[in-house]
Amino acid sequence: MNQSLPLCMDFQLWNDSVNTSVAINQDWLAWFGVSFGKLHGPLSLAVCAFGISTNLTNIVVLTRPALANSATNQLLLCLAVADLITMLIYVPGLCHFYIAQPTPMKSPIYSPSKSWVTYQTGAASGVIVFHSVAIWITVILAVFRYIHIGFPSVGPRIATKRRAMTSVFIAIVICFVIVIPNTLINYVDSCLGPGDNIQRLRVYYFVNVPSLDESTESCWKQFHTQCMLVFNFWSQATVYKILPCFLLATLTVLLIYELRLATRRRKKLHCLRERTHGQTLLSDCQRPQMPQSKRNDERNQQYNENRTTSLLLTILIFFLVVEMPQGVLVICLHLIPDFYERVYRHLGDFIDFTTLVNEAINFVIYTTMSQQFRLTFCKVFYIKRIKCWTAGNSSRHAPVSSAVNRAKAGENAKSECLVIGAHDPYTSSAVPCRLTETSVAANMVN
Repeated sequence: MNQSLPLCMDFQLWNDSVNTSVAINQDWLAWFGVSFGKLHGPLSLAVCAFGISTNLTNIVVLTRPALANSATNQLLLCLAVADLITMLIYVPGLCHFYIAQPTPMKSPIYSPSKSWVTYQTGAASGVIVFHSVAIWITVILAVFRYIHIGFPSVGPRIATKRRAMTSVFIAIVICFVIVIPNTLINYVDSCLGPGDNIQRLRVYYFVNVPSLDESTESCWKQFHTQCMLVFNFWSQATVYKILPCFLLATLTVLLIYELRLATRRRKKLHCLRERTHGQTLLSDCQRPQMPQSKRNDERNQQYNENRTTSLLLTILIFFLVVEMPQGVLVICLHLIPDFYERVYRHLGDFIDFTTLVNEAINFVIYTTMSQQFRLTFCKVFYIKRIKCWTAGNSSRHAPVSSAVNRAKAGENAKSECLVIGAHDPYTSSAVPCRLTETSVAANMVN
């Protein structure tokens, strides 16, 4: 054993009384970090188990022929894949560092196995990439939805399936390029920690980054390292947090505004039709009235459009609630001295947990807010009981039409039906619906 190695920063033994006094003597944030750290392993593993199964379900449902031809559903499919890969990469390290707990030290960053720490070095970059891809897919879905409801005449021609997949490809490439500096600066370091007994030490490994204070290299090497650290921080902070959060917040406001405008336009149109219908009755006009079935179909379309936008807004809000505070914390890391030691390190486990919850929640949103998704899910997995509940639930919300009208609507929608809505009332072309999650972001209907 190399006795010249430094002691691990979190060199603490099994003494619970010592750990408790340390936590109590520090501020409440440190106490929260220690307390939640004990629960992070089992809680996060349960969320990952749920998220992996539900994202696999999302992939199966969204690849069905009835849904696969929609640009929006293709984006939702990419979102589910990104969330699934993120969790699959995260789970092995979670099991080793938090469940198995190979070290008696309080911090989960140490391990006596160099192989596991090497894996964790690559896994950290992988999680960053695919989680960031999921965020940008959410942004793309929000942009597509805004184009659809804000520009109904040209939206379907702009927000096409090909452009959607091209946008996802560009997002993936950018995220991979931005993470390269992070991969280069992280390395496996070692230190001395507790062994089999108090009198004996052993080597532990952990992921570390270069420190300018300890550098013995030339001035040029120090300058290069500093530039790499600064570029790595601000590029990740901007591309992965600040910019997407700003875009999501802006698009959320725009979507709410457009939704309110669309609601006002429909109310005005309804009032105009009612007045016109009344004048027609008074004048005994022979002009044929709009069939009741057509009015029901229009109300169905309007209902679906509102549900699609509401679903998207739900996903956007989930992403904002999770990602916006993280973006603020990341900025504070660089602007406030010792912010990492005093604040950020105590919230690390909680931040990871909320991110995992956000990646696992899309299935719940889809099944709750999308009738088309529920019907397809029940059909794929032969869940007749849920299918019956779906039929009863939809009859309470949507106008009822005859079997003939429903058959006609199915013919018009063809294979372009979206997860939430099937047909755009302004054009015969299929249009994108929802976001990501997106996973979060998650558009499901048009």
